Amino acid sequence: MKFDYMEYYNKLVLFPLIFVIIGFLMIMVSIIIYFQYPRFQKWFKFSFDRRILLVQVIAASIIMSSGFATMNIKLVFEKESNAVELTGTITDLSSVPNAPRLIYQNDLVHAKFIEVDTAEFYIMYIGDFRVGDEVTIQYLPNSRIVLEININEDQ
Repeated sequence: MKFDYMEYYNKLVLFPLIFVIIGFLMIMVSIIIYFQYPRFQKWFKFSFDRRILLVQVIAASIIMSSGFATMNIKLVFEKESNAVELTGTITDLSSVPNAPRLIYQNDLVHAKFIEVDTAEFYIMYIGDFRVGDEVTIQYLPNSRIVLEININEDQ
């Protein structure tokens, strides 16, 4: 199964970056309103408690942290042409915390950490792989992201 490099880039770099930017902007707006409230008071048709801004800063921090948690910044510095091929046996499969959700070719994509011969990789895949399967993978060496995985039938 081959997974498109741009799909990884969108899900692991661009979308989390958007969350970080939105969170940062929310925090900056809250800080400006907090310190400049008397100047802006004439625009507000209601009086509000400045503690609401604290709630907004907390919400923005949560948004930013979710962006940072799913971001893979190493992917920015790699190209698809840098991919390396490895053949080995799957020794472990584990779930990815805060995994991005994705529908690809009308199927739900699963994000997992996959261990092939004691080397751990990140993979988004559609299909069913098990521990003990002999596989050939193509991965990016710095970010350890699997671009393509194929089960070797001649085990």
